[in-house]
Amino acid sequence: MRKKLISLALSMLLPAAAAISAAALGGEAGTWHAYVYTSDGKNLNLRSEPNANNPPIATIPYGASVHLHDYIDKTWVEVDYNDHHGYVMGRYLTYEQPPAKPKPDPKPKVTPKPASALPTQGSGSVNDLFRGFYFTSYTVQVRSSIPGGFVHMRWAPTQEADPIRDYHPNDALTVIAQNDEWAQVTDPLTGFTGFMMRSFLADAWAGGAPDDSGS
Repeated sequence: MRKKLISLALSMLLPAAAAISAAALGGEAGTWHAYVYTSDGKNLNLRSEPNANNPPIATIPYGASVHLHDYIDKTWVEVDYNDHHGYVMGRYLTYEQPPAKPKPDPKPKVTPKPASALPTQGSGSVNDLFRGFYFTSYTVQVRSSIPGGFVHMRWAPTQEADPIRDYHPNDALTVIAQNDEWAQVTDPLTGFTGFMMRSFLADAWAGGAPDDSGS
């Protein structure tokens, strides 16, 4: 009699568990929904293979909903968007509806510094700029103190140095040298190399990939 009661309880619990599981996955086994969320409001590239070298087959607008199928690794997610099936970088997806698309900050006008404002080779101060640097190699992501902001890459490890290029939050760079305050970074997509303050950089996960948000 006891065995019959246990069997009956299990037969009632299993369908309920399956229904909960299906609801958690968006109503279809193995799939659920997420939204595109890029910090600067860019579109997200959808690719035919989980490889940034493959050309995009479509672009997904900021805030659009996608149908998730599976996490391929720590970088790529298999999704459906409208009539397209492909792969996107998971760091640009969120399970909650994102806020309104951010408005880009106006690009500040850069006034070139006079040569006298920077140390000269003969003064010995150039060596002071690079004091404490040591070689390293790891991937970081840019982070800004304000939403939709950007960070300058400078040609020397001082705020007196002119910017070379600007980077937005989540852009991936490789640190090749650093001291306590500054990091010498290189852009794996363009080859640009310069310096950023380490307070605007965050360690990326192992196997991090470059930015895949579109214009």
